[in-house]
Amino acid sequence: MVQAFYSSINRENSHNQPEEHNNNNPGMSSIPYSRLSEQLEIRDNEDIEDGDDDDNAVQVFDPLADNDEDDDDLVPLTDPLESEGVSLKSRKSTEFDLNNVDTLLEDLPQGRNYGIYACVVFIISRIIGSGIFSTPGGIYRDVGGSPFLFFLAWVVATLISFLCMIVYLEIGTLMPRSGGPKVFLEMIYRKPKHLATVLICLHSIVFGFTCSGAVTFGQYFLRAIGIEVDISQSNASRYVGLILIAICLVIQSLSVKTSLYVQNVLGFIKLILLGILTVTGLYVLLLPQSITHVENQLHWNEFFAPKREVTISSFTSAVLQAIFSFSGWESIYFITSEIKNPIRTLKIVGPLSLVISLLTYTFVNIAYLKTINGEEIFASGQLLGSILFEKVFGPKIGKTFLSITVALSAAGNVYVVLYAISRMSQEVFREGILPCSRFMASNWPGLGTPVPTLSLSFLISAIFLLIPPPGDIFSYIVSLETYMLEMIMLAIIIGLFKLRRDYPDIKRPIKVPLVAPTVGVIVVSYLLITPLLKKNENTAIGSLPNYGVLGIILLLLGVLYWLMLFMVLPKIGNYKLRKEQEVLSDGLVIKHWKKFYN
Repeated sequence: MVQAFYSSINRENSHNQPEEHNNNNPGMSSIPYSRLSEQLEIRDNEDIEDGDDDDNAVQVFDPLADNDEDDDDLVPLTDPLESEGVSLKSRKSTEFDLNNVDTLLEDLPQGRNYGIYACVVFIISRIIGSGIFSTPGGIYRDVGGSPFLFFLAWVVATLISFLCMIVYLEIGTLMPRSGGPKVFLEMIYRKPKHLATVLICLHSIVFGFTCSGAVTFGQYFLRAIGIEVDISQSNASRYVGLILIAICLVIQSLSVKTSLYVQNVLGFIKLILLGILTVTGLYVLLLPQSITHVENQLHWNEFFAPKREVTISSFTSAVLQAIFSFSGWESIYFITSEIKNPIRTLKIVGPLSLVISLLTYTFVNIAYLKTINGEEIFASGQLLGSILFEKVFGPKIGKTFLSITVALSAAGNVYVVLYAISRMSQEVFREGILPCSRFMASNWPGLGTPVPTLSLSFLISAIFLLIPPPGDIFSYIVSLETYMLEMIMLAIIIGLFKLRRDYPDIKRPIKVPLVAPTVGVIVVSYLLITPLLKKNENTAIGSLPNYGVLGIILLLLGVLYWLMLFMVLPKIGNYKLRKEQEVLSDGLVIKHWKKFYN
């Protein structure tokens, strides 16, 4: 049905196009999204002289034109709906169908290779990384040691993840193109011009690090070789994690094939660990103590009572850390253009992957609380998984072998994240809005790998790992990163309401009940507000500010950058910015902004 709908749109578009328009812009209905989006931006009058009151045509810069002279690059684009007498609201819907949905279904040169199984493996590999081994200890501390609040935090995180997932489903199937939040926000928030692009690009760069997995690797690796470190006094685990990132940088810089081979090996280890986790949880949960020889630490009379103080902000911090453990399901939207039958596949793989992850987490969390006493959990930091294995399998196998396995799993997560963020950063620099964009977006000659963005990700990771004072930096980084992601999520959920209002008649492959985004707005707003209410050990560390305050500061700095780049400096310099394209020697297409003085 969806394909028939898109085919009918193509026929209608072809039938209604005026001959003059077709001559000026051949192949308009099938041009790539990257070019089409520029025309859509142009039609928002970003490069149009003030006072143009022509109702039937607008003067725009056509990126498809091959003229060399700047003044000759202005060609008219006639609106095929202008003469049809279509109402503004209906006209918006029709324009959205014609200009966005159909072209967003374009195929990439590498083709569509991801089926249902591949997508499920991709999502689960992204979700189950270091989080389940490292965050439960921080969550338990933030809820004051109450098993009830501990599981409640996980339930809330699961519901939020599910609500956000179905919102992504509606928007993602409406815009089935690689890019995820960047595509969604750019298409939803077209005014103020370029603000959404600037903010999402800056967020991708600033948070283009892989610290949490690196810290987890460092702690588990040191424990596996018999070195116990106190994270409140030592940065040893950070140094080890930084060495790991450097090794990943070298491997991924040298060869794409070698990089993919290493990634597959680490992914296989992660699948083995997933099986070990599930079996361990079932072993402790189902078998009697006479067989497991593990003393039960989970007692009903202590189930509701917290052992330490719990505040609203500390519980929110616990929920954010639990959400972090589920994060990764949205990563499938970064490769939508490579998915076979994307609309049908996305309907299946997201919920299925979340259910599989939830079952695994449930068994493991019950095993944590049944096996390890409260004081040990409080003091465990990111080593809770290693303590569980040591108690169940003994000190030799549990502490050494399985700690190495967990460390390798964390290394795999670091490896995949570094690979992903370097590619995302490359896409960001291709937009041309950041300094040194041409160099940073390029692939290294002779290697064909994005060495500049890989190096940038290493540098940002080093800053986050080395500059903060000794302490439980892991929980702080996780909370800050998740806080910023919740800001993006709130903008996307509100954007769903905006799409429903602006395009009421558009045919949606999936239309979620309004109760889902409504509850999502309320819950996510709560998660964004409560950390600001009180500064305590759960929201700040050392001399660093409350992570909520720091998140807002970073957002405002992004707005300031946008104001300076697109408003203040052009006003002072008396020029206008125009986006142009450039093809590099290896065929990579980048954008840059050219100044045109008045």
